Amino acid sequence: QQNRALKDLALEAGRTARANAALEAALARAESNFTQALEAVALLTRVGEEGLADVPAAEEARRELLEGALAFHSRLAEQRRGDPAFAAELARSEMRVGEILAALGRHAEAEIVFASVEQVASANPPVLDSPEEAFLAPRAALRRARALDATGRRDEAAALCEDVIARLSRHGVRGGPVEARELLLEAWTRIQEHR
Repeated sequence: QQNRALKDLALEAGRTARANAALEAALARAESNFTQALEAVALLTRVGEEGLADVPAAEEARRELLEGALAFHSRLAEQRRGDPAFAAELARSEMRVGEILAALGRHAEAEIVFASVEQVASANPPVLDSPEEAFLAPRAALRRARALDATGRRDEAAALCEDVIARLSRHGVRGGPVEARELLLEAWTRIQEHR
């Protein structure tokens, strides 16, 4: 009786191990598919933002591509909101939402999204640990400044650029990565345009 129970237990342990392995494989495939979907949407968004931007005959196709990408990133943001494992991905996705809104000429909405990204990225620096993510807050602030400028709020845009320069300078990035210098240059250029 005891031997039979041990055999049954061993069989069940084997089935459980196989089920766990199958589940892990399915999760890995799902994550891979998700990553591929993000890459495909990023490509379509780039085509819409850059490739078709100067083609007047393609304006409707460009708008449709950007609206589709906007819907994708908006759904992604809603699905992943509140999940700390996806905080960096969520911040990048929301940044894309803002950029798409700006490309569509919806600057007031873009400004709100960029402000949100800036706030999240500033509040969660340990989560945002890659070099790209380290500059997400100042990049979001500069995109927000562009949106403010596009809506006629030039003084606010200039003040925000000055704030970005101060923040980047405080953190000792003047001699740091190329991106930090580019952000400083962009902020300084925008301030000069407003004077």
